[in-house]
Amino acid sequence: MTEEESLEALQADIQKIIEAKTDDFVELGNLLGLDPKDLAGADLSGTDLRGAIFSRAILGGANLRGADLSHANLRGADLRGANLSGGRIRLISAGADLNRAKLRGANLRGADLSGANLGGANLRGADLRGANLRGAAVTSARFGDNKGITQGMKQDLIEQGAIFEDSPGERSSTFSSALSEQVRQYLERDPKGLGQVYCRSNPQATFQAIALKRLDGESWQQISDYFGIPVATLSRFFQHHLKRLSPKIKRYIQGELAKKED
Repeated sequence: MTEEESLEALQADIQKIIEAKTDDFVELGNLLGLDPKDLAGADLSGTDLRGAIFSRAILGGANLRGADLSHANLRGADLRGANLSGGRIRLISAGADLNRAKLRGANLRGADLSGANLGGANLRGADLRGANLRGAAVTSARFGDNKGITQGMKQDLIEQGAIFEDSPGERSSTFSSALSEQVRQYLERDPKGLGQVYCRSNPQATFQAIALKRLDGESWQQISDYFGIPVATLSRFFQHHLKRLSPKIKRYIQGELAKKED
C-alpha cells in the first residue's frame, strides 16, 4: 500500500469513528476490524481516556501508567497484570478482573470495585476514599498507606486474605502501643505461653516468632521465605491472634509502667 493509499484508509477509519453511534471502545475496535485482544500489552501510558467505555475489553499486561481513566467504565474488563500506577481512575468496574494488576499509587476515589477480582493486585498507596470493595476478591492483594481505609475495613480485608504491608512509619500501629522495649520483653517472656500457638503444621512459626521478626522490621515476604508459608496465610494468622492478644499485651505494659512509677 502506497503512502497515499494509507492516508486515505486512515481518513476513512477516522470518518467511521466520527459517524459511529457508540462510545464503546470495544465496539469501535470491531467497527475498524480490530480484535479487542490487540489491546493486551498495549502502551496507553499518559493517555487521556476520560469517560472511555472499556467494558469487556482485554487489557491484560497493558501499560496505563499515568493514564486518566476518570469515569471510565471497566465493567467485565480483564486488566490482569496491567499497570495503572500513578494513574487517575474513577471507574465503574463492578465485576472487573483486576487480578495481579499494578494499582500502586492509583487514584481509585469513588471506584466501584464491588465483586471485582483483586487477587494478587498491588494497591499500595492507592487512594481508596469512597471506593466500594464489597464482595471483591482480595486474596493476596497488597495494601498499605491507603487513604480511605478504616481500621474496620482493614481488619475485614485481612480476614478475606488481603495483605497490609506497613511502612516503617506505620509499624508502630501494628501493635496496641508503640514498638517499645516493653512489647519486646512481653513477647520474649511470653508469661502465659500465649505466643506459642503456631501457624499451620510448622511449630517454629509461632505468633511469638513472627511478631519478633515484624518488630525487627522484616517484611512479610522475608518471613514467608523463612518459614515456607504463604504470605497471605501468615498475615491472616498473625492478625487473628494479634487481635486476641493485644489487650493482654497492653495490660502487661501498663503493669510494668505502674511498677516503675512505684
